[in-house]
Amino acid sequence: MASVKAIYACVMGALSASAHPLPILHRRGIDPSSDAWSETIAGIGPLILLVGEQSTKQLLCTVTGLANAFSLATAPLGLLSIVTSLIRLCGLEKLRAFIGHDLEARTVAAVEMTRVNCGGVYAELVDGYLKRNTNGNPAGVAIEISMLEGNFDTHNQEVVKQVMECDSYQARKRRKGIPDDCAQIHWCTQIVDPNTTADTVDKIVDMLTSIHGIDSTCPKLQRFRTRLRQPYRKASRKPTRDMPFKPETLNIDFSPPHSTISFDDAAMKLTYVLSFDAVSEFSTTASPSNVATAVQGLASMATILAMQFLTLWQENWIPSSGWILTFLGYLGIVLGVIGGSLMIQSSCEHITLNTMSSCSTANWVDGIIASTLAPESMDTSGNPLWSTTTHRPQRFEAVWRKEVTLRTSQIASAMAFFLVVSYVCHYLGLRALPWWVSSGELLICLLSAFVRSVLKDAQAQFKTVEGVKMDRRCFSTGVIRVQDSERIQPSLRRPNSIDVRAYDQHFVSIQTPIDGERIAWYIAREHVKNRAFRLQIHQLTGLFVQVVDDPKSYNNLVVFVSFRGGVLVEEGLAYPDNRMTIAFRCAPLDLGAPTPLLARALMRQPRWMVEHEEMKSRGMPLGNVYIFSINSMMNWWTISEDRNDMADFQKHLNWPMLLVNVAFFMSIFSDLESDPTDVRLKGAFQELDNRLTFSAIEKEVSEGIVGYMQNIVQVGSDKKDN
Repeated sequence: MASVKAIYACVMGALSASAHPLPILHRRGIDPSSDAWSETIAGIGPLILLVGEQSTKQLLCTVTGLANAFSLATAPLGLLSIVTSLIRLCGLEKLRAFIGHDLEARTVAAVEMTRVNCGGVYAELVDGYLKRNTNGNPAGVAIEISMLEGNFDTHNQEVVKQVMECDSYQARKRRKGIPDDCAQIHWCTQIVDPNTTADTVDKIVDMLTSIHGIDSTCPKLQRFRTRLRQPYRKASRKPTRDMPFKPETLNIDFSPPHSTISFDDAAMKLTYVLSFDAVSEFSTTASPSNVATAVQGLASMATILAMQFLTLWQENWIPSSGWILTFLGYLGIVLGVIGGSLMIQSSCEHITLNTMSSCSTANWVDGIIASTLAPESMDTSGNPLWSTTTHRPQRFEAVWRKEVTLRTSQIASAMAFFLVVSYVCHYLGLRALPWWVSSGELLICLLSAFVRSVLKDAQAQFKTVEGVKMDRRCFSTGVIRVQDSERIQPSLRRPNSIDVRAYDQHFVSIQTPIDGERIAWYIAREHVKNRAFRLQIHQLTGLFVQVVDDPKSYNNLVVFVSFRGGVLVEEGLAYPDNRMTIAFRCAPLDLGAPTPLLARALMRQPRWMVEHEEMKSRGMPLGNVYIFSINSMMNWWTISEDRNDMADFQKHLNWPMLLVNVAFFMSIFSDLESDPTDVRLKGAFQELDNRLTFSAIEKEVSEGIVGYMQNIVQVGSDKKDN
């Protein structure tokens, strides 16, 4: 009985025990206490976001729009650099002094964080890579080149389109207020045909009129066309027998790229070279994809916000003051970096020159000229061409730093202050959140910086192109093929050969005639009505000129000149083997000093001859004037366009080109008498005539030259009569 009671007691005890509910297990929270390790990470992690100066400045240079700025802002690295860069470039002078940059030129700051490449900034070529600099006296500068060589009939329309793009670029420069001497472009084109016909002349004149935007039905151009056609009306396309013409062929051998240009001797050869002064290391790099940078920015922002909202979930969706500071500070950083980056980017004007090389890489070749500024150098071979090992066309973009206004400085300073306050709020908020939030944010920013570096294109290396020399000024032929000129007998002249050149407007204005040009002006003005003398000058030079109003600019004229030669040398009169035709734009007053404008047609002529030995410089009463020999003309003055600029050619060639200038002035004076409606040209020549006053010695020399030439004609007539 006792045992039964014991069992009953055990069962009832068990039942009573099972009647009580199971104990409730409460969720264990994260230990809010902090150790030394987590405290250190939470404190140092946000501070690391301040560093990264060089990488941040490189990224600021690549900001071209909202996508790039957003990518940098969502996961910034180097916030301190962004703030200081904004103040250095656009901030108030007081703030610039506060950070120790009050004596720094803003252009120096612009080089570090923008793509500025003109207005006191130039590029150098160092070990095959481009580097921008702001030194006052550079040893050399890099110039971008885009060139085309080939058959005239195949490529002339491409050249016309490229010239139109150059005109559009110049118009945009003027609209944006960029000075003319900043981001200059120069171009020249040459057409060579050893077997010219009247049909060839029509094609050439049509191209010249298209290049300068002139109506082909213009009566003045029709007169020029008729006179230029006259010597070639009876010409055939058969090559000359006495001296076959074999021009040098430009073979460009890249490894890679590869471009081989060869010509048919019977076809017209066309050369076009474009030079661009605004060069930077970004000329060969492609901008990051807007889609890729935007996706990267969104991913970074989503990850950082996810971590912040995870902490909010742990706090039962009750935001603490630390979380609010973190969230608002991050949004302020994003907005501040976007605004600061776009303001830095907008501190410069960006103008892109569209080139045909971006559309037709098979025929066009882009490269760099490493121009060495060495006036004492006697090297006349030209500048070597450097090209990249890729087929990618170069970017022709001018980036000019705008002047900072007071309003811009105030906005930039306020934005820098806003960015600093946002970072302080974000930092204080992160200190109140768990340590893994700041650590995760730091990791995301580092990964994003790495991704941005991967997306950024690397600069291509340049290598020398063997066997190719360039004219850096675009003053002669662009591509230099003629290194040595040859003197031939007049009997070997090719009567049907023509050399046509066209140039853009050089803004180095030389409007003051010097000694030889003054004498030429006086002779032309005083003897323009002397028909016999005018005919004699025309026979010696074969020059005729036509001046047309520039339809693209009221301040300019378009000049078409064609002549055979007649350069005064020690042995007589020098003539190239080609009839030279040149077309160019200039200001009306520039025509008063035509020597450097016309001398471009003489550059790099392959063959020369001397005629009219009775016109030796020793017999002509020029006074105490030195006239060099034909060898000096061939071996220095016509191949030294890299050493001498337009002022140098005016100084040294104004006397040798005396007869050419006389013929030039006489032709214009004669046209003004027959067509007095040309108000612009007439006004310019009237102004020049009012400026010029001639001394008694100049008048005596002028009349002595005229008398000497008339005496030669009289002596020649007497010999024929006898």
